Amino acid sequence: MVRRNGVRLRDVADRARVSSTTASVVLGGRADEFRIAPETRDAVLEAARHLGYVRVPSSRRSRASTPPLWVILTPSDFESGPIRQFFEGASAFVRDNGLAVDCMVLPFERGRLSEKSQWITPEFARGAIMVGLTDEDVAFIDEHSFDIPIALYNRTARGCASVVVDDYGAGRTVMQHFLERGLRQFAVVAPPHASRALSLRTVGFSDTLRQSGGADSSAQVQQVFADVYDAAGFDAAIDAISIDERTGIFVLNDQMVARVMEGLTRRGLTVPDDVEVVSYGDSPINTVVRPAVSSVRVPVDEMSLECARTLQQSVTNRDAMIGVIRSFETTLVVRASSPATV
Repeated sequence: MVRRNGVRLRDVADRARVSSTTASVVLGGRADEFRIAPETRDAVLEAARHLGYVRVPSSRRSRASTPPLWVILTPSDFESGPIRQFFEGASAFVRDNGLAVDCMVLPFERGRLSEKSQWITPEFARGAIMVGLTDEDVAFIDEHSFDIPIALYNRTARGCASVVVDDYGAGRTVMQHFLERGLRQFAVVAPPHASRALSLRTVGFSDTLRQSGGADSSAQVQQVFADVYDAAGFDAAIDAISIDERTGIFVLNDQMVARVMEGLTRRGLTVPDDVEVVSYGDSPINTVVRPAVSSVRVPVDEMSLECARTLQQSVTNRDAMIGVIRSFETTLVVRASSPATV
């Protein structure tokens, strides 16, 4: 976009009394696609006409005029540790390769990536790394074409390159460990939002039990959903887990593990005597709670660097990188909550 007499997109949005996102969608000719009300569309177009604002199609912009910025889009409730790792990883790649580009973290609400569409444009950045997307966010990417290259962390979508981890294999590893420990009852504690990565962890976990062929293969995996921001609801979810015999609980996200441990203690259950717990992510919280929690370690540092490398290759030759998927493996770090089998 260009500005006439210093007019900004924000000025048009303010005059039309809409958000900058809505103004960007309307001025981009996508009002019908986003189901913008006709009166809202007309208000934005009138404001732009009155102020003399002109939108120039991004195809007419040269690379040199694109801001030298990579934006890292991440959920606002994402753990601070991985966010820092991604920012530092991307920044280190930029610095070590002498690239004339800056990195910036831009938070968004899970499932509402579409509200940040104005930042996924050449008017704002040369490329984007996206982390922690829900199924709704991936659907938004699948349904739209973007004028900048995008690298996805642990997700895949049309028109993008991806750096993923073997989540199905992670679920298999945890169940195999529980079976080796002689456990006979199992549960998965999942966050309330949906994503392919979370589903793969659960499917790998359940498939391995079903394929084990032993006496325990007919057991069912209980699945409960718990929101760490809803204390009462979280406690109710933990209380809903049936524990009639020694049980293995797979916590699909480290953000939940402390509350899971508190809930089990409140129920009078002892870890690991009554219940064994393995989490996913291996963040520092796993060594802070007592007993220390076994966890699936994800090579986030290596993957953050690979995301940056993948994005730079996409900037250089976007067509060659579309659909490219680079995969990493996880490892199980065994601690007191579910110790190694002797």
